[in-house]
Amino acid sequence: MKHKRLWTSVALVVVGLVLGGGVWYAHQQKVAAAKYVNNKTTTFFFHGWGSSSHAEQHMANAAKRAGATNTIIKANVDKKGKTTITGKITKKSKNPIVEVNFEDNKNGNYEEGGRYVKSAIQAVQKKYGIKKMNLVGHSMGGAVSLNTARLAPQRVRSLTLIGSAGLGTEINGGYLQGFVEAANRNALKPQLVQLFSNGDLVNRQMLDDMLKYK
Repeated sequence: MKHKRLWTSVALVVVGLVLGGGVWYAHQQKVAAAKYVNNKTTTFFFHGWGSSSHAEQHMANAAKRAGATNTIIKANVDKKGKTTITGKITKKSKNPIVEVNFEDNKNGNYEEGGRYVKSAIQAVQKKYGIKKMNLVGHSMGGAVSLNTARLAPQRVRSLTLIGSAGLGTEINGGYLQGFVEAANRNALKPQLVQLFSNGDLVNRQMLDDMLKYK
């Protein structure tokens, strides 16, 4: 009988901890979300040359964990320029993010890249009626974001560039090719050390993460 009462008490404590933890977590989410402007403006993430939407997931998921957004959808643009949307933006969505993936990810033609960007944006606009947008672009994605902002400044609320292409005349073709072709740590490390003054910072964990998300 004593054992039964003991286990009952333990069970009640565990349930209390779980419920308490759930309430605490929900409170923390509300506190974190309160730090950010809550609106319906959609943010498009554009990856770089030779990459994919996997490279955007870390940033997008970090934004979601921080409470800056509660909605992440994907827009895949095939080599013919057709966009397929996965996920939904609802009335309850705040600061929705669109991870754009270009299947033709090794196309260095700005005009063709612009056509892919236009397809992704128009597909989301047509489905959800968005009027204003934020653009986040890395490398080649930064270049096409710049061009989009130039062509339609009235629709772009903000522009964020990360290591953007299109801002200078010199391109390290060897690095780009080596980065794209690298399929293991040994092949990738010589490329990444070019980005650091101290090559020792490129460790095993960084290489594994880059291989996962590139």
